Amino acid sequence: MVSVRKMKPDEAAAASEVMCECYRRIGAKCGYSKEQVAYLVEERGAKKTVEKESKNQTYLVACEGEKLVGVAAVNGNELAKLFVAPVRHKQGIGSLLFRAAENVVKQNGHNEMIVGVMFEDAVGFYEKLGMTRFGTKLPDGGVFEGFEVKLLRKRL
Repeated sequence: MVSVRKMKPDEAAAASEVMCECYRRIGAKCGYSKEQVAYLVEERGAKKTVEKESKNQTYLVACEGEKLVGVAAVNGNELAKLFVAPVRHKQGIGSLLFRAAENVVKQNGHNEMIVGVMFEDAVGFYEKLGMTRFGTKLPDGGVFEGFEVKLLRKRL
C-alpha cells in the first residue's frame, strides 16, 4: 500500500535518487543533450537542491512501507515537481501525489494550481487530472534556452 506524506529531512537523498532516475529517463526519451541531462541530475535533482528547496517548499513523498517511490514539491500555488520511480509508473502513484499537492495548495490559501512542463507525455497526465493548458513560456537562458514550457492550471 502506498501512502503520501510530507518528506522528512533525512529522506532528501532518496527523493533525489527518484528524481535523478526520472531525469535520466526523460533525457533519453526526449533526446536531451549530455549537458542538459547533467544539469538536471547534478543541479535540479541533487540532494543539496532538495534539502535547500524543502526549507521553502512543501515536499511530499509517496512511500510503500519504508521505500520512497515518488516525490512532489509545492511552491505557493505551483506544482514545482512530481516524479515517480519509473518502475512504478502507471500504478496511480502520480495521481496520489497530485491530489496531495492539490490539498497543500488549498491549505496555502490558493484556488488555482499551476504547473509548467517541457514534454508532451506530462501534459496528457495532467490533463487527465483536470488541468487545462493556458499558455507557454520560454526559459531565460541556460541549457534549456529555446525549449517551450507548456503551462497548465486547475481551479480548485
